[in-house]
Amino acid sequence: MALSARALELLRSDPELHAYVAELEQIGMAFRRAPVGIALAAPDGRLLQVNAALCETLARSADELLTARLADLSHPDDRDADDRDADAQPLRDMLAGRLDRYRVEQRFRRGDGGDVWCELTASLVRDEAGLPAGLIAQLVDVSERRRVEDDLRHAADHDVLTGLANRRRLLRELSQQIERSRRYGDGGALVLLDLDRLKQVNDSRGHPAGDELLVRTSRALAGRVRACDVLARVGGDEFAALLTRATPAEALYVAEQLVRAARAADASVSAGVAPIGLGVGDAELVVAAADRALYEAKRAGGDRAVLGAPRPGGSGP
Repeated sequence: MALSARALELLRSDPELHAYVAELEQIGMAFRRAPVGIALAAPDGRLLQVNAALCETLARSADELLTARLADLSHPDDRDADDRDADAQPLRDMLAGRLDRYRVEQRFRRGDGGDVWCELTASLVRDEAGLPAGLIAQLVDVSERRRVEDDLRHAADHDVLTGLANRRRLLRELSQQIERSRRYGDGGALVLLDLDRLKQVNDSRGHPAGDELLVRTSRALAGRVRACDVLARVGGDEFAALLTRATPAEALYVAEQLVRAARAADASVSAGVAPIGLGVGDAELVVAAADRALYEAKRAGGDRAVLGAPRPGGSGP
């Protein structure tokens, strides 16, 4: 900061003033050199000062940022009009004196078109009269941490070899579908599929050949289910398809299509279908019903689908 001769003279003659200016210099240096993004904003969210770290995090120049409000920088795909109103509520609470600080994880759109997840911490600055004078916002890039968390969640719910959902995920989705059926009558069905000759392939050609067969079969099956359905690998040679809003006849048709898809991929599967409807039991009963139907398909020679019959008394499939 360049000072005039008169200012330098005043500083030398007034130790308290000198200390105050030195403190301001230190604050300014800390702001500029901070390793995390920091912005000073007006009470309406307009950015008044930004540091280099914030420019780097958002891939935007200081001039560009100083023409925007903080809310304008958030990712446009994350919120509709109602969400924007909800996001603005903490700011309104701060300006009304009900809240001095809030923290949220939020996605921002970078100037280069990329996305960045940040932990946003906003603090209210009050004037001498205690009235809101502005905001201090701090943005910390947490994109890498979120990527690791997403990877861990994906690994917990997906089969490593095929990339399909695993048994844990299927049972969770099945329980939710049963609950929806009880409340809203959505219906649906569970299809269990068993690869008929995986053991022979493993024994004669080795496990790599068996793995290749599993992957090829999973891709063939995936091409015959809808985006709203759940296709899973639930065991060594077992797959399952949870079909939403499907009648028993529709579910049997889909199961037959899955058998044909596997056949076209030089594989053979047997399929058992258990409808999900009003009065259905829990997930274990549905799985047991589908497993009985699958056994009937295998006993009949495999490479086919069988529709399971509901249990008498309406206790489940």
